[in-house]
Parts: sequence; C-alpha cells; structure tokens
Amino acid sequence: MQHRKFFTVLATTLFLLTFIAGQASSDSVTLKNGITLRYITVGNGPIPIIFIHGYSFSADAWEKVLVKLPSQYTAYAYDLRGFGDSSKPDKGYTIPDFVEDLAQFMDVKKIPKAVLVGHSLGGIFLQDFAVAYPERVMALVLSNAQARHKDTGGKVPEGIAKRIASYGDKEANRKIFEVSTPSYFKAGNLTEADKNRFMETNLKSATPALKEAFECLFTTPAIPPDRFARIKAPTLVVTSTHDIVPFTVATALSEGIPQCLIFVVERAGHTPMWERPDRFCQGVFQFLYSVL
Repeated sequence: MQHRKFFTVLATTLFLLTFIAGQASSDSVTLKNGITLRYITVGNGPIPIIFIHGYSFSADAWEKVLVKLPSQYTAYAYDLRGFGDSSKPDKGYTIPDFVEDLAQFMDVKKIPKAVLVGHSLGGIFLQDFAVAYPERVMALVLSNAQARHKDTGGKVPEGIAKRIASYGDKEANRKIFEVSTPSYFKAGNLTEADKNRFMETNLKSATPALKEAFECLFTTPAIPPDRFARIKAPTLVVTSTHDIVPFTVATALSEGIPQCLIFVVERAGHTPMWERPDRFCQGVFQFLYSVL
C-alpha cells in the first residue's frame, strides 16, 4: 500500500462479493463499567467487523451496509452510550469513554482483534482506539471523520457552542434536529421517510450525551503526530464529494497514517453508507479484501 494514494473501484474489477443470507439480530450486553450497549449482529464468517455510528445516530445507520455484508464476516454494530437504546448516564461522553466502551465490548464478546469501521464521531474516536490498542485492530475504515492529530485549539466554535447550549428537553432538541439532520445528506438524497426515521433516532439521544460528546470533539487534546503515526493497521479514509467535512481532512489523515488510502463516494454528503450504500460497500469491502 502506498502513502497518500487514492483508491478507486473500476467497473471492470474482477472483485466479487458473496453476500450473506439471513437477518440481523438485536441484543444487549452489559460492560464491566456498568454500561449496557444495544447491538446488532449479522453473519457468521471468520472475520469480526465492528461498525461504529456517528453523533446522534444509532447502529441502525448501518442497516444498508449490513444487508450487503460479504460472507467472510461476522458484523457487530452497537449504539454508543447515550444514543439509541444504550445506557444514558448523566455524564461520561468523552473520547476516552467511548474508546474504553469499545475495548470492553470486544472483551465481553471475546473478540481479540477486529476490523473497525467508524462514521463521523465513531471514526474520530477509532483513531484514539487504534493508538491505544494497536494490537486489536486488523484494519481501519474512517468515514467522514475529522483528523485527531490536528490541533483544534481547544475552543468550541461560537456557532457550535450556541447549539450545545440550546439542547434541552425533547422539544428543544427536535427544533435543532429539524435544521441539522438534512445537513448530513446531499440535497435530494434524503427522503421524507428517511428524515423522519433519523429524527426519531436523534431524539433518543440523551441531552448530556449531545452536549458533552459534541464539546469533546473540540476540547480533547490532539493526538501527537508521532504517536498518531504508530497506527500501523491498513486504513481506508472514506470521504464524499458533498461532505460537510472538507476534503483536506481526508488528505491530512492520509498524511498522518503510514498505510492509508482515500476512497471518494461521489454524489453523497456526510452519510454515504446511507445515501450510496452500494458504492460505499464496493469501496470498503474491496479495500478489506485487498489487505486482509
């Protein structure tokens, strides 16, 4: 694999996917720290793969990907603490909290090492996980995520600070999500049914989680570049042509991680696994096929 190289799937590729049969099942697991995580699992292949959703979403955001899972994988997708149907404590929504939940989830499910796929917030803290637990990462996919080795200055931007302060009861949160939810998608890619479904999911989010998790993205100290370069797992950075995260972030990630490729999903916004799941899966699973 070459540093800072773009990864393109050609129509003439000989790569084939064998899709699994069967339905996803839902369950919950309690970690040693007392947090209960609701999770979805599908498949029974030899390679474990864990999908981590983004801010205010839930494991259901991976629905369109899980139905396309190749037969060599067993997939897990769980609701982060504070979101979906997982535990909602009054505090504890920092990047280290999310990192340790993942480590404990893998412990409880007896997964020593896995492919890790994270979207947005999930892709952000997976960078910290890969630095803290390099031996537990088979390969890494970071979708539409900010770069954790870049300094944010430790200050929450004024507009974000106002949004954080505005979170409160369900009605206050609903007003925020009415405006913010469409911004996660390219114009025209979000149906009214999709919007209603994501709104329902977003409104399950605990207000403390919405506040603290958002704030920590700006106030958590950056990973020093020399430590960041210790991420040795083969890594794919997924970006979209209409993402709210600038393309320069994908470039920064590819410059900071030694074995890193960039994959672009055309005509998609911040949520390509929902907007263009075929293209997303094509890129992700061909990449994994080439490195595992």
